[in-house]
Amino acid sequence: MFCGKQCFNNNKKMLEAAMNKNKGRVPWQTDGPTPEINSMAVIIDWLTKEGNYNHWRRDDKQNGTKKNSSSQMR
Repeated sequence: MFCGKQCFNNNKKMLEAAMNKNKGRVPWQTDGPTPEINSMAVIIDWLTKEGNYNHWRRDDKQNGTKKNSSSQMR
């Protein structure tokens, strides 16, 4: 129970501030709702599917080797 409208409003403001508080940086391995579902797992899963890595690499003409200095000058 609250002592009155003023106590209720103060408590409500404190709860809202606590919910909106910035939690700071979170590692990719622990940012999901469960340990199995997180950003790192999603990226690894996507990259290991057939064709996605090459799509991500934009079908690199050098097949993953370093690019020529002439291609870097563009």
